Amino acid sequence: MNNIFENYRNYQIKEIYGEQYKKFIHFAIEKSDYFILVQRNDMPCGDTIDELLEKLEPYLINVRKQKSWANTQLRGSSAYVFYYHSHKECESILVEYANNMFDWQQPRLLEDLSFYKEENILWVSNTAHEEELYMEKVSNEEKSELRMMGIRLKHI
Repeated sequence: MNNIFENYRNYQIKEIYGEQYKKFIHFAIEKSDYFILVQRNDMPCGDTIDELLEKLEPYLINVRKQKSWANTQLRGSSAYVFYYHSHKECESILVEYANNMFDWQQPRLLEDLSFYKEENILWVSNTAHEEELYMEKVSNEEKSELRMMGIRLKHI
C-alpha cells in the first residue's frame, strides 16, 4: 500500500522574522485549513491577548481545554486551545501582532501559532518559548515556494 505522504518531507526552520514572516503567514493562511493559538492557564495574560481574541473572534471554530497540542504536552495544568479558520482576514491580524513566529508567547500574546491542513494534519508546528519551528509533510512545490521566500529548511 502506498503512503500518500511518501514524496513529502519534514523540515526544521531556525527562524522567520520581518518580511519573511509576513510572506510566510500569507503562504500558511493560503495553504492551510485552520490554525491554533493557545492560552495557558499556568501563565499570566497581558492586555494584548484580550484585544487579539476579540479581533480573531469572527474566525473562531472552537475552543477546547486541553493538556496537549501540536508538539507540546503539559504536566498537571491545562490550556485553552483556540481553533480558527485560515481566512485571508486573519493574515493581517497575525502580522499586526507579531514580527516573528517565536513572538507567539504569553504573557504578551497567545502561545504557539501552528497550522493544520486537510484531514487534521499538523503542517506547521511552533513551540515558541523553545524556539522550535517544524513543517511536516511538505511537498516539493511548497519547499520551492518557501525557498523563494528566502526561508532556509533543514531536513529532519
